[in-house]
Parts: sequence; structure tokens; C-alpha cells
Amino acid sequence: MIKLSRKEIDMHPIPMEELGDIVILRLDGPLDPAHANALQHYLAILLTAGWKKVIIDMNEVSAIISYGCGTLTHLIKEAKQNGMQMKFFGFQPEPKAVLERNNIDKILPCYATEGEAIASFSS
Repeated sequence: MIKLSRKEIDMHPIPMEELGDIVILRLDGPLDPAHANALQHYLAILLTAGWKKVIIDMNEVSAIISYGCGTLTHLIKEAKQNGMQMKFFGFQPEPKAVLERNNIDKILPCYATEGEAIASFSS
């Protein structure tokens, strides 16, 4: 995992919400290197703290660049290796198209809504 300085974390805060045994991270802006690195750092913190169910809200993500695609692929693999279930929801059309062009949509557990992502942990 990439370590971020306090300044970098402050520049790219990611709102988190706890819902029982689930943590929801609400991303905002493009998934560029700075935001992708921040996401990696937050997930490292969650893994260290023992969280096993994480949902990533992509509703406010305006774009995903190639670095972001690589980060998402890496995070899914790392989460699985560490017993964490990671789900995504709310992809906008442009970011979703980027994932589809790169066949990343095949490995990301994606849902249309937050409710569907939450319910998927029960199935």
C-alpha cells in the first residue's frame, strides 16, 4: 500500500460511514492518481482495523483514468487476499464505459444502488 502524508490525506479526504459491520466510502471527483492513492490508503486503514465489508460509492466519480483502473483491479485482489468483501455502486455512464472498455467491470462487484450493494452481503 502507498503511504500518504497527513497533507495528502487532508487534500483528498474520503467521507466514511459505518453501517453496522459495513463501511461505506463516498468518493468524489475523478479517480486520478491522487484520489486513487488516497483510496488505497483508506482501505489499508480499514484492513488493519479489521473491517471485512466495504462499499465504495461511485456516484460522484466524474472520470476514471488508466491509473484509477489499475488501482481498482489491485484493490479488489488485495481485498480478496485479506478476506475483505468490497462492493461498488453508482457508476456514472462515462466511468462505467471506461471499466467496460478495459474489462474491469467483469471483476468488480458493481450494483446500481447502495441498497443493492448492502443486500448483496446477505446473499
